[in-house]
Amino acid sequence: MNAINDVEQMFVSPTLGKRFCLYFLLMTIISLIIMVLVFINAGYDIFKSKGRNILPALLLPLIAAELYFNNRIIYSMCYQSLS
Repeated sequence: MNAINDVEQMFVSPTLGKRFCLYFLLMTIISLIIMVLVFINAGYDIFKSKGRNILPALLLPLIAAELYFNNRIIYSMCYQSLS
C-alpha cells in the first residue's frame, strides 16, 4: 500500500512549486500573440472575400480567444493557489 502512495505523490500530487506556473505564463503569452495574428488575418480575409465564405474567418478568432482565455485562467489559478 505504501508503494501506491509513493506513486501517487510522485505523479499526481500538486507539489511542483511556483516555478512551474511560468509554463502557463509562457503559454498565455504565446496564445495572446497567436490570437492577435488570427484576428488580423480574419479581418483581412473578411475584407478580401467580400462576403463569400466568411464562416472560417469568424470562427477561428473565437477559438483563438478561447485558447488565450483558458491559458490565462489556468495561470491565474496556479499563481493564486501557491501564493
